Amino acid sequence: MNQAWRLQELERRLNNLLMVGTIMSVDYAAARCRVEIGEIQTAWLKWFTTRANNDRSWWAPEVGEQVMVLSPSGELAQGTVLPAIYQGAHPGPGNRATHRIDDYGDGTRVTYDREASRLTIDCVGDVVIENANSITINTGTTLDITAGGAATLAAPSVTVDSPQSTFTGKVTIQGKLTYLGGMAGSGGTGAAASISGDVSVTGGDVTADGVSLKTHTHPGDSGGTTGAPS
Repeated sequence: MNQAWRLQELERRLNNLLMVGTIMSVDYAAARCRVEIGEIQTAWLKWFTTRANNDRSWWAPEVGEQVMVLSPSGELAQGTVLPAIYQGAHPGPGNRATHRIDDYGDGTRVTYDREASRLTIDCVGDVVIENANSITINTGTTLDITAGGAATLAAPSVTVDSPQSTFTGKVTIQGKLTYLGGMAGSGGTGAAASISGDVSVTGGDVTADGVSLKTHTHPGDSGGTTGAPS
């Protein structure tokens, strides 16, 4: 083995240690990709991820994404792909050191502003949270939930544990309404009930201590009882 060949081989390996290229194809099922580096087209290579054992993460590179190939001992066939590098066609989505941003191709954007301690999730589609147990939201200040359209809360049972609740618009109850409180001074178990405005009941009845609003009677002036309200 002559000295000139040894030097050429050493130079080739050094050049191959770190190479910048562009993803040319991806096999998502096998978690492999091929990279184009100038006139070179690599074999199928693995790409780096953050976790790949009991805990695993997945954020696959795409065709056209600029990456770096790290090749141990300068052997490109054993290289591993490190995504990703900003480029003119795909510049960085932020410009502040205190921002963490995940910007998705469909327009969804997740931003955490460390300076303002604010997490913003701007999702163009649905948000689905699947949980086998419970979801707890603890906040020391006001919790505001705003929906641009109709909102539905579906559960086998819902409890609102609050000293005071305010409904600013019309309230429609399609099922049975049970009030467990009582008027002030009546010995009821809860606070006094106060309704300001009209109450309309359609297709049902209102009962207080077993007395029906629709079928109750009163003692008559001349004995007997009156008829039910008409």
